[in-house]
Amino acid sequence: MQTLSSYVLGRWQNGSGAPTLLYNPATEEPLAQCGTGGVDMGAALRHAREQGGPALRALGFKRRGELLLALSQAIHAKREELIELSVQNGGNTRGDAKFDVDGATGTLAYYAGIAKALPEGNVLADGDG
Repeated sequence: MQTLSSYVLGRWQNGSGAPTLLYNPATEEPLAQCGTGGVDMGAALRHAREQGGPALRALGFKRRGELLLALSQAIHAKREELIELSVQNGGNTRGDAKFDVDGATGTLAYYAGIAKALPEGNVLADGDG
């Protein structure tokens, strides 16, 4: 059975202790197992607050748009695999799974396009002033 790892603080980590089993909700077939026991979630939260948040806020609109577009393209490149995962893990119909995956890529691409129209910088003043 596949064991899913968590990417925390720059590395893949497997939790310790009793794993949580993940099932296909339509067939009740076990798909994978995962766990977070022993993973320092407090350190992950501190890292997000002290490193991740400030780094994201420092990015200008254009760079954020580039990252959103790259994410949209990465999801699209794995479209069929993600649809199958959605069917197995979420019990979705194939049509619903396509809607979800395509909706994600479309939404990310839309917001990436908005970033192109914004001025340089990372703060947008509201109003005329």
